[in-house]
Amino acid sequence: MRSSRYEFHPIRDAEAREAIAWRYDPPQDYYNLDPAPELQASHLAYYLDPARQIYSVINIEGRFLACASFGRDARVAGADYMLAGGDVPLDFGLWLNPSLVGSGLGYRICVAQLEFARAAFGARHFRATIADFNSAPQRVVMALGFKPVQRFPARKGGHLFQVFVRFDNPFIKLAYHTLR
Repeated sequence: MRSSRYEFHPIRDAEAREAIAWRYDPPQDYYNLDPAPELQASHLAYYLDPARQIYSVINIEGRFLACASFGRDARVAGADYMLAGGDVPLDFGLWLNPSLVGSGLGYRICVAQLEFARAAFGARHFRATIADFNSAPQRVVMALGFKPVQRFPARKGGHLFQVFVRFDNPFIKLAYHTLR
């Protein structure tokens, strides 16, 4: 499915293998997968499992730019998601090819990802969980109207994360902020 200038499709084998090999510089190296050969099959199975809702983001030239995830897989263990809207917002995550980090593509792809989520899943409310050390994506979601609602230590590694929400229906937004 095409959204704006980008195509989203369930991740394919070759794209999953490429993403597994991505290596980020510190502090984003937290996201690097263990490169041990004996773990590659389980990494691949994880990416290709349709229940995980991991999509490839492809530009108009056909280049694989990023992975986009939706639903529970975009959550981070340790947060209390009931305090951050329960199951009402659609959780989403995005990880860019490391060679593109800092290029300004993150904002444009995130906009397209939200458009895709509206069309593919009927989503109108969104939630992103982002590491405290990852300030660029935090600026992106805040520029898109997201508000931070929770900070917590992740169960894996103990890094602090923040949960950001955006409710596009003004009545749900008002009710959520009134109840908090």
